[in-house]
Amino acid sequence: MTDRELQQLARDVDARCRLHGEFLLRSGTVAGEYFDKYLFESDPALLRRVVERMVALVPANTDMLGGPELGGIPIVTMLSSATGLPALYIRKHAKDYGTRRLAEGGEAQGKRSCWWRTSSPRGVRCLPQLWLFVTSAPG
Repeated sequence: MTDRELQQLARDVDARCRLHGEFLLRSGTVAGEYFDKYLFESDPALLRRVVERMVALVPANTDMLGGPELGGIPIVTMLSSATGLPALYIRKHAKDYGTRRLAEGGEAQGKRSCWWRTSSPRGVRCLPQLWLFVTSAPG
């Protein structure tokens, strides 16, 4: 993807996701702008373009991809499909029934994972990095 294409992608994500109005933030602060990542994640064409950019950013030694609930699930599912790497879905809290797992989708112990980070204080300004970071997988 060229710099020009990446800049256009950032503009398209921004146009789709930046909302104007009055928004109560988790911190209790009221903001006049809000970045709603679910708007691009629910747009198949835009999501595909973002994931196409992300594929090249996944480190070669990655064993699996991780996505925290809820916002990381669409991204990591498509990224898994595009790369052939297994997906791991991370819960905010372990279930208190059934498997009682914190993460679903496979065994993560000892594997290197590349996670989709679902929050960013500046939203689209992080687009060149596409919110990827590498970590040790949860145990």
